[in-house]
Amino acid sequence: MHIVITCGPAYAPIDSVRRITNTSSGRLGAILSDFFLSRGHAVTCFRGEGATFRGVSEGVKIHEFGTNDDLEKALAKLAASGARVDAVLHAAALCDFGIETVRDEAGHPVQGSKLPSRVEGYTLRLKPLPKVIHRLRALFPDAYLIGWKYEMEGNHERIAALGRRQIDESRTNLCVLNGPGWDESGGFGMVGADGAVEEARDFVALAASLMWRIEGL
Repeated sequence: MHIVITCGPAYAPIDSVRRITNTSSGRLGAILSDFFLSRGHAVTCFRGEGATFRGVSEGVKIHEFGTNDDLEKALAKLAASGARVDAVLHAAALCDFGIETVRDEAGHPVQGSKLPSRVEGYTLRLKPLPKVIHRLRALFPDAYLIGWKYEMEGNHERIAALGRRQIDESRTNLCVLNGPGWDESGGFGMVGADGAVEEARDFVALAASLMWRIEGL
């Protein structure tokens, strides 16, 4: 089977040298890539260039991306190639917001490849960015699609509901639930299209459960 995994952080540029990003390390995607590779599957990993965890086996095909748009274009190119894709594990931490405008302290729009540093300050207006996960079903209509829902706060009921909503809106098959809001000790949850929730205590248990679901297709 051919497994596609996205991982690590995207960024939204402020200018040519400054950006907004997040703290995703890419570790989970690397672990999943190695796990599926060890079971004899072909693995393609799209990894954010800012990922700090770089330990991936040589047999994994790595493609790096910068912005949300970079990743979407790379996935669209893969889909257009006609390559068989059996499952997509979309674990990348993409940007929810991008820069709409930058204004100086007087409220005037500022542009340039590098914003001057000798100023009192800037005001950045952010705009919501399109969600790449909403494009996956159109790109890979026959693949088993898995999304992620990382939450800092909440409870199991609320976070599971967010996972179900993601499945409904994105037409995915499964949503992995994680973050301190789900389990401060690093455990995971999984909610499927039927609404049922299953728990996995660690990375290994999660990988094994996802493997079982995908290999059972």
